[in-house]
Amino acid sequence: MAARSCLSPHVPLFPTVLEHVKKSRIPNDEELDITPMIDVTFLMLIFFMVASTMQGTPDLPLPPAETGTGITEKSSVVLTLLMVEDKPTLILGDQPGAPQGDLPDVANFVAKGVAEGRKNVILKADRDLPSSFVERVAKEANVEGVEAMFYGVTEP
Repeated sequence: MAARSCLSPHVPLFPTVLEHVKKSRIPNDEELDITPMIDVTFLMLIFFMVASTMQGTPDLPLPPAETGTGITEKSSVVLTLLMVEDKPTLILGDQPGAPQGDLPDVANFVAKGVAEGRKNVILKADRDLPSSFVERVAKEANVEGVEAMFYGVTEP
């Protein structure tokens, strides 16, 4: 009797070409693995951060204004608004030693300045002031005879 293989007669000893192709295929996933793309992105980010030189932009000289005109304080009534100990403070004028005032004092101070020929009002305000306080002072300063109102913001 001839020697028999222990394998079934239905299973070939060598895989066919079709079986080899089926085994080498990648399983069909619905999601795409983007991990390598993320790795490359971070590598490029690190490379550009290390290879680049960080330089700030230099200050540019600004040309003077051509169409605007400055306003002189001599021809204006100046009101200074400051934050003192987290409280809005109104100073009637901008000279050292100028008196402090309240909202009712603004209209009289501006009217006195208008009577002296100063028809502009300059509000110098601290940038930390609430805008509602500045608006209330501006409304009080808008008396008869005021031609223009100018706002200036000072750094604390």
